[in-house]
Amino acid sequence: MKIRGIRVELGEIESVLENHPAVGQAVVNCERTDGDEPRLIAFVTPRAPGAPTPAGAELRRHCRDSLVEQAVPERFVPVARMPLNTSGKADRAALRDLLPTDVPTGAPTDEDPAWRDWTRDQRTLGRIWAAVLRHSDIGLDDNFFAVGGSSLKVIDLHTRMNHEWPGVLRMGELFDLITISAQAAALHDRLGTGAGREAPALPTAYEL
Repeated sequence: MKIRGIRVELGEIESVLENHPAVGQAVVNCERTDGDEPRLIAFVTPRAPGAPTPAGAELRRHCRDSLVEQAVPERFVPVARMPLNTSGKADRAALRDLLPTDVPTGAPTDEDPAWRDWTRDQRTLGRIWAAVLRHSDIGLDDNFFAVGGSSLKVIDLHTRMNHEWPGVLRMGELFDLITISAQAAALHDRLGTGAGREAPALPTAYEL
């Protein structure tokens, strides 16, 4: 199958994930929703029963060491035990039923381990991304388009950002500012909000 124009093999992705020392079994499904491009969802069990599974950001980095960006799953869903069908193979239909459908609604706090070191603006952006992508498995330097974003979702992203920071960033800029850290840095550069890192250089004009 092809993801964003590149052919990927689910078995290869599963093998890479199972090479992680904390992963027992991995099953990767290819899903298509709301007319978007196909997306890869990885379901992983821990290597040791009862042990935690690695965070999505860690598994994403692990995959990038061996796979092209298009083959890196959008989401990583931990499961205690892989459901099996009557043939003893992973039940992919049952795994789809395990996919969380809830959307985080609150901004991250200091108690959220994954987002503990984020600035206030980075956390606000994280909340916006989670609402747009319908999941919060995101890191500061994750590519918006690699964790479930699309051209259509950029419109929603810009609308929500414009509500929080009216007129600061144009929609066209979000095709270059594709990480939370870059977006927060651009906000800091223009507003002096303490959002974090220096903003990257941007094209001089945007039509959007």
